[in-house]
Amino acid sequence: MINVRILTSSCEDILRLVREGRFRGDLFYRLNVISLSVPSLRERRSDIPLLFRHYQRRLDADFKLTARARQAVIQHRWEGNVQELINCVEYLHYTGLQMIDLDDLPQSIRASREQSEQREELVHGSGLTRQEFLVLRELGENYREKKGLGRRTIVERCAARGAVVSEHETRSALIKLAGLGYADVQTGRGGSRLTEQGYLQYRNIVYGDEAAHSWT
Repeated sequence: MINVRILTSSCEDILRLVREGRFRGDLFYRLNVISLSVPSLRERRSDIPLLFRHYQRRLDADFKLTARARQAVIQHRWEGNVQELINCVEYLHYTGLQMIDLDDLPQSIRASREQSEQREELVHGSGLTRQEFLVLRELGENYREKKGLGRRTIVERCAARGAVVSEHETRSALIKLAGLGYADVQTGRGGSRLTEQGYLQYRNIVYGDEAAHSWT
């Protein structure tokens, strides 16, 4: 007899994939005995400085970050979670610099910072509040899907990205987006979807003018 224990992990919402028919339900329920949910690094940004210093100590790296560099590190999305952070600490250690400024950070973090600043300018220029943009973004990410998004789903998806938007703020944002012609808001199970104009605005803010005008 062979005694086997299987440990699996995923950064995807497996239950959602099962409902969408993109992951085998029978396999999921065979594997899902003890389930642990580990928040992504961007959902626990207060842990970033602690983890950063921890891996510095492990490498015996004594470099310091300027205020600009620290802010960029904390605001980075960390798509690769803790492993990406470890790689960042190692990279900075190998530069041999004692003081790390914004320009000394890995290219991915610098690019993320620049995109964030550009996006803030575009959001401000669009006349949308931050909460309205966050709702627009979730609808934009869902534009290709056949179903609309309900308010609670929008709130949950924002939370998964580390952004806090209440159901009341989501409702107000949807009313604003509908008034601008950006969204088609349905009651009940219909959910809300972006119009073509709304999707172009989403592309403009997230990817810039060139991407918006080249989309077909």
